[in-house]
Amino acid sequence: MQITISNQQKLIKLKNSTIKRLAVFFVTQIEQHTPFHYSNLNILFVDYKKIRNYKLAFFNKNESTDVITIPHSASPSNSELSADIIISVETAIREANKRNISYEEEIGLYLAHAIDHLAGSNDNTPSKRKTMLTREKLWLKKAKQQFLIASQN
Repeated sequence: MQITISNQQKLIKLKNSTIKRLAVFFVTQIEQHTPFHYSNLNILFVDYKKIRNYKLAFFNKNESTDVITIPHSASPSNSELSADIIISVETAIREANKRNISYEEEIGLYLAHAIDHLAGSNDNTPSKRKTMLTREKLWLKKAKQQFLIASQN
């Protein structure tokens, strides 16, 4: 799997190698139960304004969010599936402070959530949302146990 990272924000410095290891770890967790069909992931880290612009462009909603997942269909010239994961670092910092966790942990949760969506999970009902969050928090706990992510501010 090819993972490309684009850091388009200036609030925090991110380590690409850490993000890539975390993404691979979450895909490995998914693959224990469900095939993961994406061979290319583009992970973009943006600020509040940029994620709002992406939300307007892709979903016609003028509002901010924490993470956006955009799967791309295979084409006749390229059978590999790719996807964009767009993460709002500003939102991650704000939410981490509210919940008294590290921003790395919050970003990890957003990344797990995006990969869960790419594997076919849906959070369009409260029950499905709860199931996804429970699964993603378990992955996050395992990632922290393997020192893939910081667990405190």
